[in-house]
Amino acid sequence: MATYPSAEQVAEMRRLVTQARTEHWLGEDCGSWRWWVLLVLLIAPWFVWYKLADNKKLPELVMFGLIVMVFMLTYQYFPTWKRFFWALVAVSAVFSFIVEPIIVYLGFYVILKWLYWYSFIIYIVMGLLSRWLVVTIFQMARKG
Repeated sequence: MATYPSAEQVAEMRRLVTQARTEHWLGEDCGSWRWWVLLVLLIAPWFVWYKLADNKKLPELVMFGLIVMVFMLTYQYFPTWKRFFWALVAVSAVFSFIVEPIIVYLGFYVILKWLYWYSFIIYIVMGLLSRWLVVTIFQMARKG
């Protein structure tokens, strides 16, 4: 008959592994040249962005960043063209017909001679072209 570790034994093993990981990180990783490089790579882009970003356009910049993040997550979670397309249509609809009108209503920008349908089509075209470009580049890299 096989014996399995008890819940207390598993908890103790987890505590020991956590302690070992912490000691390893403090002794080997923290403060090493790799750690400093990663820290700089984490902080430097935010510092550069802060220095270069036009505060007058901050709402636009944040919205652009949000859109890019959503298209990235869409790319990740919908890997086939068909699923990506329909997810992109849904995301584009939300941004065009819900988010943009709210932002206009709140006074972040004023639309002149613009229909939300234009945004809807542009979001879809941008998403499809971006995915096509990424897929094509990675296919070429795998072949070469």
